[in-house]
Amino acid sequence: MDNEIARKQADVVGRVADLSGRLPDHFAVSAVWFDERGYEAGVTAGSEGVQVHYGSGFLYVGGVEEAADLPRRIFADEIVWVTALVDETPAHHALARHDDPGAGFADLQRPMFDQVMVRSWSGKRDRD
Repeated sequence: MDNEIARKQADVVGRVADLSGRLPDHFAVSAVWFDERGYEAGVTAGSEGVQVHYGSGFLYVGGVEEAADLPRRIFADEIVWVTALVDETPAHHALARHDDPGAGFADLQRPMFDQVMVRSWSGKRDRD
């Protein structure tokens, strides 16, 4: 997809808002990629900032350069999607470096979980 297609899609949304007579309460633009298993990675720029996600793990980033770097690192299996499980139930999702998946849970006050599931873009770094 080239930039012209993305601009046209954004223009359509803008025209719909104009024709409806009301500005949207929230506006976001997203780009999405799917791995071979159907898991989604993407970048969303919206009123809350710029967010990068893979599966259910996400990070808000400071700018365009970081937003471009994270998907590259996801596609290279350097950044993975981690899920903390409590009694086999997903309790928390995050993005983390492949060599330190527990860092994705560093912000939890009491990280009490039984297992960490890891998903990587290629599947080569997956752990259940």
